[in-house]
Amino acid sequence: MKIGADVTHRSFAGNNLSHPVQLLRQDGTLAEEISFASDGRLSASATDVEEFIQDQWTLNEHLAISLGGRLTNETVGRAAAFAPRVGVAYSPGKKQKTIFRAGAGLFLRPRFLTGGKLRSQSSAHRERF
Repeated sequence: MKIGADVTHRSFAGNNLSHPVQLLRQDGTLAEEISFASDGRLSASATDVEEFIQDQWTLNEHLAISLGGRLTNETVGRAAAFAPRVGVAYSPGKKQKTIFRAGAGLFLRPRFLTGGKLRSQSSAHRERF
């Protein structure tokens, strides 16, 4: 049986500079301008903790099964999520030189760190002409 944990810390610091967007009519005159107000500074950080447990059982000389799971906690995005895993190994014949393996599981990727910050630290102003 394997039991363990992974801890990952991610951080981002940077600047955002947005230029106005001008929407023109067919005749080339200005129809609308969208300006973005922001102080330009962006930053975000997150600490992710993932605990896991896995075990393997040999049912006979030809067949083994692995079961496990991972519990993921993120400070950005979802609070907690469980991701189960399963694996099978089968070796036909008496010499057991060939092994067929298959596995499946739910694999979660970390949430995009700066996505929410970009939206919350910038506002748009629309002006129609």
